[in-house]
Amino acid sequence: MNIQQLKSFCEVVRQGMSVSAAAAVLHTSQPGVSRKLRELEEELGVELLIRTRNRIVALTEPGKKLIEVACSIVADAERMRSIGQDLSDSDSGSLSIATTHAHACYSLPSVVKDFGMRRPRIQLSLLQGNPRQCGTFVIDSTADLGIAAEIENPPAELVILPAYQLRRSLIAPKGHPLLRKRSLSLHEIARYPLVTYDRAFGIQAMLHNAFASQGIRPNIVLRAIDASVIKTYVGLGLGVAVVATIVYHPDHDRRVGARDVTSLFEPGYVNVYLRRGAYLRDCAFDFIASFAPHLRRELVLSTISKSGVAPATVSRISPLL
Repeated sequence: MNIQQLKSFCEVVRQGMSVSAAAAVLHTSQPGVSRKLRELEEELGVELLIRTRNRIVALTEPGKKLIEVACSIVADAERMRSIGQDLSDSDSGSLSIATTHAHACYSLPSVVKDFGMRRPRIQLSLLQGNPRQCGTFVIDSTADLGIAAEIENPPAELVILPAYQLRRSLIAPKGHPLLRKRSLSLHEIARYPLVTYDRAFGIQAMLHNAFASQGIRPNIVLRAIDASVIKTYVGLGLGVAVVATIVYHPDHDRRVGARDVTSLFEPGYVNVYLRRGAYLRDCAFDFIASFAPHLRRELVLSTISKSGVAPATVSRISPLL
């Protein structure tokens, strides 16, 4: 049994039983992944995966019992590799950040640029997904840390540290009546079709709760997973949308206008995700401090060794305007 066999097993399960997707992530071939799976099953003396013709469709009962152990071994091996790299050369290697499209495009570029200037020998990777996928990337050690909005019922293994409070803006086609009103209410917004995020995003739950609290059922005409798509369809006149203020830029988004609606909704936060008990290299602490200066090393260390969710101390969190 070797770590490559265990990695293949874990990655196939992580990729929804897709050998081709696992091979792409592991930078190897499909036959190579299949061979490692067979070798692992032969060594263990049990079948781990249910196969139908040439497809893997599910875990067997032994597979269900062993997948958690296998992924834990892989995570520990990655942790040992990180410790060894830090001890031998803390200024080289790689750092993986799991984040959403919005943060990759709008809140991280300056941080990434500054980090690259300070640590030119660290290779950064941005892994994009929805907030829950970002949490999964962190838990299974695919990513060293994550940056995303809230998720409902986060897994116990996930540590969530609030970085800053989000402001919200209503965006609508230029000249839209909602952009000219002195004040806005949820009832007025709900008079128009709504373009919004996929249910996997925390902002969607926030919108739902806000409208539901006033007995409103908005007319949702489109759901999307990235802000650029939402802005495109709002600009075409399909509806209006509530987005994080950071995604709107007047110079670039010339077909839409925006106005602040933060007061209409519960506070939302951008968070740093970490795996409970994870070993963080110096470069990870450096990146976190660049993104959220109040998240000092001592606070991060004390939190990842204790509770899963840090209290959102608003006095320590600067809103991003």
